[in-house]
Amino acid sequence: MKLSHNDITAFINAIVETPGLIEIRNGRIAWVGKEIVEIAITRDKMGQLWTYTRNPEGENSVILNPFIETIGVENSVRNWFYTYLTSTFGLHLYNCMAFLLQVAANQSDQYPSLIKYNEGLGDVNETLLKELQYLYDSHADGFFSLRYNAKEKCTVPFFGILDPTEEYRKAIPQGKVRKKSWVLLERLLRNIFQQNSEDIVAEYTTCTDSLKCPNFKTYIPSWYRLWRAIEPIIVHSSEDIGVTVNDNLSLIEINLDTLIHSTLWHSGVVQLARSRVRRILLVSPLHRMTMYSHPIARDRFLQAELVL
Repeated sequence: MKLSHNDITAFINAIVETPGLIEIRNGRIAWVGKEIVEIAITRDKMGQLWTYTRNPEGENSVILNPFIETIGVENSVRNWFYTYLTSTFGLHLYNCMAFLLQVAANQSDQYPSLIKYNEGLGDVNETLLKELQYLYDSHADGFFSLRYNAKEKCTVPFFGILDPTEEYRKAIPQGKVRKKSWVLLERLLRNIFQQNSEDIVAEYTTCTDSLKCPNFKTYIPSWYRLWRAIEPIIVHSSEDIGVTVNDNLSLIEINLDTLIHSTLWHSGVVQLARSRVRRILLVSPLHRMTMYSHPIARDRFLQAELVL
């Protein structure tokens, strides 16, 4: 199957728009209703981030092209891309868990399709909700991560609550989370990902033998499967983006296999992007994702800071 430039652009756009915090505005990548995303391109200069395109405006424009996996400005953009996708999925996973626990605590029968996710939890109270919020607010990086292992060429998810070494639990101050709460939260996670086996992580791990953009080829399939797992909950927990999530994931699904496994067009993609940023030199950017907390899970919002 031959893919056009527009197919590739739509695919990348659907990925960045799935979490509901980014919109494509005249080719530029922007926070919904807010400013254009900027990437550090020199020590004292920022460049506007564009989606995959042939004709970005402005000398300091930077193209989002995850198929390039080299050092330089491409590395700066890639770091932003994967940090954004990982952080926003962790945010939505927390929202889904909090929503399910709230439904259980209220003993609500408003959402019959969600009953299966709360099986085995028993009585849920506000204390458990507060403990979950503490885990996310205080330890977001350990709560969830999706990381690429360059040596193994694998992308592996990490769920702090399911950590078999229990290092994550040991890092939580004593008394902040009850022992029975760990059991209930683990049960909830297994219900969400429909996985009762001990090795739930393996079910969402992707590896490759390919030398062509192995980070992208392994990250996106894992990320996509994780999103498909929480999609039925998102429809209720975040109604404002529920329909959009379904549309974006469906678009991604159409071309996922072709884009991940095709090697015929990668070199052309790389050449195009490099021709647009060849004058840009990256000097040690530091990327920081900052979470802003609000009392109600579904109203939480993420904003990114890109600083030197």
